[in-house]
Amino acid sequence: PKFRLVIVYNPDETKYYTGCRTIVIPNFIFELPLIFSAQKKKTILTVGWLIHRKGVDLIPAIAAKFLLKYAGWNWTIIGEGELKQELLLQIHELGLQGRVIIQEPIKPLVAADYQGISLFVMTSRIEPFGLVLIEAMSNKVSCIAFDCESGPRHIITHKEDGWLIPPEDIDAMAEAIETLVADESQRAIMAEKALENVRRFTAENVYEQWKKVIYAD
Repeated sequence: PKFRLVIVYNPDETKYYTGCRTIVIPNFIFELPLIFSAQKKKTILTVGWLIHRKGVDLIPAIAAKFLLKYAGWNWTIIGEGELKQELLLQIHELGLQGRVIIQEPIKPLVAADYQGISLFVMTSRIEPFGLVLIEAMSNKVSCIAFDCESGPRHIITHKEDGWLIPPEDIDAMAEAIETLVADESQRAIMAEKALENVRRFTAENVYEQWKKVIYAD
């Protein structure tokens, strides 16, 4: 109550601060890249800690429902964490070796990492924002995410620049991914829209929101 203002990432978070005024200012990308994903490489990407909150434990079961039907496609998970061995066991049991790949994050992701993929998938059970979503969209990649508490629903416009899937619905997630894997033209249309829509998260636009707060009377 003594604060003049509390700044949060998205409208869902305002409910946690009932005793003071809140304002939403999202995270941002520094700049749009000059080269974008060509949507030709048959790679799905997920980035995040290998922990329960990120929902990565659901990925092998999702992948098993469609991945073996599509030659050449693979799902790369960049991350580290306590669930790594569990994930490797699931991958082995489901016969997905070489199709679902866990890669340690050896450096911060750059535009080239996103340009080598055709689809970005977020499996989080809760996500306050999802910076990786806007990074992927800025590289003209369509995204699919669970419509978990807060973040993704304020970034992705459902069936316009990506898809939002009911939380932890493995079947629906697999169906959505398979639809876009099988339809290159739809991926391309959504990717173009992703690049257009993500401009609201550029540094220039977000800085203006900060200036209004900092220099307010």
